[in-house]
Amino acid sequence: MLIDQVSENLSPYLKENEKNRFILAISGGADSVVLLDILNKIKLQYSFDILLIHINYGMQKESNNAQRLCSILSSKYGFKIISKKVKLSKDNFESNARDARYRIFNRYAKENNFNYILTAHHRDDQIETLHMKFLDNADWVSFLGIRKKYGKILRPMLDISKEDIYSYANKNKLKWVEDASNENLNYRRNNIRLNIIPEIIKNNPNHIDLLMKKHY
Repeated sequence: MLIDQVSENLSPYLKENEKNRFILAISGGADSVVLLDILNKIKLQYSFDILLIHINYGMQKESNNAQRLCSILSSKYGFKIISKKVKLSKDNFESNARDARYRIFNRYAKENNFNYILTAHHRDDQIETLHMKFLDNADWVSFLGIRKKYGKILRPMLDISKEDIYSYANKNKLKWVEDASNENLNYRRNNIRLNIIPEIIKNNPNHIDLLMKKHY
């Protein structure tokens, strides 16, 4: 069960007998919406506060819809939200967007004494990342891939599949915004996710197991 998995993944980092303070990076997509719902269900058990931070790059027609949804979710769950609009060039957008949001997350965490920053990366993200490292003939350090913990960043859904995330979202009647850019094959990761990985799973599933073993 996803709730138990997330709880188990977080438990080593939760301080006993005091309030734990988290920043949750929320995009409005299914992954972060599911993580938010799970955190809300276990918050009393572990006694923690959550600050939501949403970054709006304004690059897609859904961008403002996603920001509005995050504000609605903030009210629904009773967690404070900070929404930031960030303008970036389309050149090397993915890398620059990642750098920009982590700068914002880490600054808020440092200035306001948050214990950890939570992101909703999942197992499919890890597979895509490791396959890109494989194609690039990366060194062993790069094959660490997406880490469950890196500095103040925790990724408690990294061993959970996208399929299970969607299943949880639908079962719990959650609402989210699909980012149309995820279908843009001009982005390397999208092409790998939509075209290459399905072919690998169909014709050479052992490749995925080998990637994951190399990562661990």
